[in-house]
Amino acid sequence: MVNCSVWEYATENSTVYFMKDGSVVKRPKLDRSRFDKDSSPEYLRSDNCMLRKLEALDFVPNVREFGRDAKGLFLHLEGFSGMNLMDWYGNNGWSFPIKAMPFLVTLCERYHKIHENGVVHRDVNMRNVYVIGGDVFNNDPGILDFGFSNLDYLASISDGITWCDPDFVSPEQAHRYVDSDIRSDIYSIGALMYLLFARRPVFRHNDGDIGFVEMSKAEKDIEVMKMHYQVVPVPLNQRVSVGDDLNTSVMKCLEKSPDDRFQTADELKSALAKVRF
Repeated sequence: MVNCSVWEYATENSTVYFMKDGSVVKRPKLDRSRFDKDSSPEYLRSDNCMLRKLEALDFVPNVREFGRDAKGLFLHLEGFSGMNLMDWYGNNGWSFPIKAMPFLVTLCERYHKIHENGVVHRDVNMRNVYVIGGDVFNNDPGILDFGFSNLDYLASISDGITWCDPDFVSPEQAHRYVDSDIRSDIYSIGALMYLLFARRPVFRHNDGDIGFVEMSKAEKDIEVMKMHYQVVPVPLNQRVSVGDDLNTSVMKCLEKSPDDRFQTADELKSALAKVRF
């Protein structure tokens, strides 16, 4: 595993700087009305707290230092070389080969280890899964961004609103973060797999016969979140040709009731390990 240093800076107006191998990118202040991640100093504090709980795991970033300097509050991480899963997916023609199923099996195994450490991610999405080394066939997923794992932080910002990616949010998480447990992550993993194979998310804002004309980004996100707890998803095998075993596993993840899903990521891992490819 090849690592690299990453610095994240948060100033009081939520501007964040990322520095990798000497490069610097300035991210403008985020518009919270768009359900983007709140990259505030509080988010960095929360991420630091959760990462330290997981410091024994080599597939999450390791905190080298957390502090403040002239630029503002910073979190210095030992990150990974490679790219996030969304970038890998785009670079490979928006296609995920069934022969790369071991990558997803390992991803579930690693989420199980996170859950065993008492942490629920609550922000599983394509950008928070990392393809370490840049090749899914290396079977080495990394997992990033644990700021939303901290319920105290979520209570301070949510005001009843979900801030994670609407394409992957579980029904219960769309209502109240406090009600989400490890089975919420399992739903989100299912949504991630659905997108990988179907080449589209489980729900789109214009899937329903509602007659949308023009909608803001926030309005579209709200409609998608409503669908996660109101609309039964189209089975994966009606979107794309996949085997019954994969379709059954993905759709079980996407059950509305947490009690009807796989109860642990280890159960999901075992099911995916049996998928024929």
